[in-house]
Amino acid sequence: MRTRVLWRRCRAGVPILFAASLALAVSGCGGGGGGGGNSGNNPPPAANTLTGNAVDAATGAGIGGVKVTIPGTAFTATSDATGKFVISNIPLTATTFETATPNASVYSTIVTYEGNNYETSTSRTGGPCTMPLPPLVKGANVLPASVLMYNIGNGGGPPPPPVTSCP
Repeated sequence: MRTRVLWRRCRAGVPILFAASLALAVSGCGGGGGGGGNSGNNPPPAANTLTGNAVDAATGAGIGGVKVTIPGTAFTATSDATGKFVISNIPLTATTFETATPNASVYSTIVTYEGNNYETSTSRTGGPCTMPLPPLVKGANVLPASVLMYNIGNGGGPPPPPVTSCP
């Protein structure tokens, strides 16, 4: 008889125990430090970005498809139809960048940046010339000048003279 009384008490507590366990599971167990997301009170940290433009030297029109890289890293971007490119999360220690023509039969591999000519062909002895970056700061960085590309197809005229050494 004593066994029956204990079993009835225990059996009556099972639904209550189940309901309490379910409530804790649904509520996330009541604590534990949160999910680590942005609650909206603090903006996320700004990524270090580099923004620039690749344009036709004769017309000033933007050139899409220009590949821009930070040498020795995986950081790269491709310019959009307006010529704009943005490299995100760029290391602040970066000091140079490279460009690659979107189409070597249309655009010369020689480009002009800040008044200097640079050979960007990967077949150049010593590799492509790199162009200097301004000192980078946390947050947004903008190139001080556009990268000028020379249209050698469609009557675009001759590019600058060949570059024998990098500036």
